[in-house]
Amino acid sequence: MFYIMDIEGIEDEHFLSAQNDFMFKRIFGNTDTQLPLCSLLSAVLDVRVVSASVQNPIFPRQIDTDKESVLDIRAILDNGSHVNVEMQVYYRDHFMKRTQYYLSKLYHSQIGKGGVYDDLKRAIVINILCEGRTKFPAEYWHNVYVFKEKRRNDQMPDGMMELHFIELEKLRKSSHLDEANTLTLWGMFMNAQSTSEMKIIAKRDPAICKAYTIVEEVARNKEERERYHAREAFLRDQISNEEAARKKGVVEGRAEGRVEAARKMVAAGMDPVEVCNAIGISVSDLD
Repeated sequence: MFYIMDIEGIEDEHFLSAQNDFMFKRIFGNTDTQLPLCSLLSAVLDVRVVSASVQNPIFPRQIDTDKESVLDIRAILDNGSHVNVEMQVYYRDHFMKRTQYYLSKLYHSQIGKGGVYDDLKRAIVINILCEGRTKFPAEYWHNVYVFKEKRRNDQMPDGMMELHFIELEKLRKSSHLDEANTLTLWGMFMNAQSTSEMKIIAKRDPAICKAYTIVEEVARNKEERERYHAREAFLRDQISNEEAARKKGVVEGRAEGRVEAARKMVAAGMDPVEVCNAIGISVSDLD
């Protein structure tokens, strides 16, 4: 049994979500306590993580609205493994290539000039995906990928690289949740839609309780609260801009397709004016 104090604090109108990557890093990149990070990593990796040294705890002020910034958690575990944890707000088409690149960098960066291969430790990237259409099996919200032999499906000896994908949207839609599972509780906490919901989940686990107290600290700190909202607005605008650019590309692609079709018909001997009128383009577009 463990004792968790009755949590009193912020009201729902000041709700701050753990899915915001600024809040995510405040919780799990906290240098004052390793409890939330060790609990999450233990649950994801299915091993007991006693300590995790965060390698990038700094929050530069300009990072809130810097499109190149990734508010991830890089840590070295007590067994020497190098881990990168990232909250990904929305799944994008390039994401799979990007995360494999990050994994290779995490492995490669361990060995410097004059280093030896024996110095290399296990490299693990954990991606927490909030929403978006992925290509992962529909029945699982936590998928793990490692190197395997193609015919026998057994893992490569001394395999040193591992990728995790946790899909919060699938967890949210699941009708069968094992609430005795710590990773499920963490997922529910990240999916919480209100302060009261966060509070209920936090009372189930001491590490999640500590995470909730950090959420409270941010909510009560005007400067940090403003940074949370600035990051939220930036990420929302970034997604909107990407979606607008995608739609524009589709429209332009369709227009170019009509022009190309018209050119082929004209080349086959059809009247340019009749072709353009039928397709809905200008004759000048054929130039």
